[in-house]
Amino acid sequence: MLNLWMSWKKITFLESLQTFLREKIQNHENTISELHRLIDKQKADLVFLKTKLSDENEMTMNHLHQIFSLKEQIAELQKKPKPFFRWLLTGIWTGFSNLCGRFRDHFMRQNIYWKLFYISIFLSLIGRFLEKEPVKKTTETICEICSRKSRYITNQDFVY
Repeated sequence: MLNLWMSWKKITFLESLQTFLREKIQNHENTISELHRLIDKQKADLVFLKTKLSDENEMTMNHLHQIFSLKEQIAELQKKPKPFFRWLLTGIWTGFSNLCGRFRDHFMRQNIYWKLFYISIFLSLIGRFLEKEPVKKTTETICEICSRKSRYITNQDFVY
């Protein structure tokens, strides 16, 4: 009887071991199938990234080709000499812009009193250049009944 009981215990142990091993095998098979699915997904991602990389590489090559052709055009244009007047105008413009920049920088570094002084000098110079004839203040009789009134007149108002 003891023998029977021991054999029954062995059988139940072996059955439980067999079910345990089946579960482990099933878990491993599930893990393997999950890993195969992940590998397939990564392969698909790899194919997508390779195509994207080849597209980017093609675009980069196109941009490099465009840059190279533009550099060739620039080199060709630089070989041609500029006409004299174009050279002269660019030189005058460069000199004028440098001069204006230096005046601007000097003006910005000054305090407010010097800025007001410079602005007043600038406006008085503009006034002198715009004034063709000097203005004289004279009196003019409007009529004999009215009193004498003063107004500003220029030399063009006088009849010689």
